[in-house]
Amino acid sequence: MRDLAVTWLHAFAIGDPRKLLSASEPTLSVYGFDMMTGKSRRKCAEEFPGRRVGNSVQLGGTGATPDGNERLAACVVEDKVARAGLCDGECVPKNETIEVMKPSTVRRALKRYGKAVASLPSGIWLRMPRQEKDGVSLSALVLVSSHSKEKVAVRAVILESKFTE
Repeated sequence: MRDLAVTWLHAFAIGDPRKLLSASEPTLSVYGFDMMTGKSRRKCAEEFPGRRVGNSVQLGGTGATPDGNERLAACVVEDKVARAGLCDGECVPKNETIEVMKPSTVRRALKRYGKAVASLPSGIWLRMPRQEKDGVSLSALVLVSSHSKEKVAVRAVILESKFTE
């Protein structure tokens, strides 16, 4: 499970939507990815509306079809601030830093997302601990579940970021 989370986070960090999708379920859900800049900001925000936080638009939603997942992955990798924050040398989150979350911790962490995450399937939530770089503090919550007996994949990713300066 940790390897899968690391694979997904690495694909995100290097901006590779195809690799990101290869580790994802057919209906990937994301929350908290910022669309502060970029030519696709408006298009992404309209298709995957999340919430406004200051000057940025946070994505929130699910790619319900293969095409939708491709568009969602393309939007996710536009969060260049978070991608830069996850990169540490080789842009590889360390497997040993990914921790399995306790159910009570998951409930507290997901509370502010309310109904948006209520329909997510059960699975194992993993957390990449908070990292700080260039005034941005990041952590990622990754839901890994199986959508069939043969495949375990990333079902949802919530990126929590805040400016520390």
